Amino acid sequence: MPKCLPGPISSWFKALEIRLMPLMACAAAIACGALPIEARADSGDVTMPMNVGTNVYQYNITKQRSSAIALNPGQAGSADGFAVSEFPGIGYFVTDRIRLGMPLQFTEAVFPVPAPNLPHFGSLPQINAHFWGPLTASLVPSFYPVFDGVSNFHFALQGVLTAGFPLGQGFTGTVSLEIPWFFRISALTYETVGITPIIGGPYKI
Repeated sequence: MPKCLPGPISSWFKALEIRLMPLMACAAAIACGALPIEARADSGDVTMPMNVGTNVYQYNITKQRSSAIALNPGQAGSADGFAVSEFPGIGYFVTDRIRLGMPLQFTEAVFPVPAPNLPHFGSLPQINAHFWGPLTASLVPSFYPVFDGVSNFHFALQGVLTAGFPLGQGFTGTVSLEIPWFFRISALTYETVGITPIIGGPYKI
């Protein structure tokens, strides 16, 4: 850790490192297991992905406060609720390595009490680059007309690293690690960055 970083930022990186170690070890094991296998695609292929994920860590840049997955709501360092996001969509391979996608995000509250409205709803246009073996990197500008259950427009820029492996019959299994950076267009002082593991995969039509 560079010693020149300010105290709050340095503390955040240390906390992030501790929380990430088991997660990254798991992701590395899955990715290494997939290395001998490469999910291939051809230019013109159309896919329908369906993924699910949940935010396991979030840092509020404005308040300089972090929270982990809400296994113990109300406990210090734990989020106040637990939500699961579904990402249905469609993708098109412009080349055998580059895919354009348009998933939607539906986030549903699980506990402590399911919300009457969707906490988050958004569209996630993205570009995916299959750069080596089973690995794909994605850049995802995201637009949320519904945020925290109300009409409250947010924008996010997300980076995603995915390991994919063919399952047969047009199906591909994927494990992804997403880093979302959220901020409000109307008030840039409200910013958060987080970590979201995602599983699922596309089906080639």
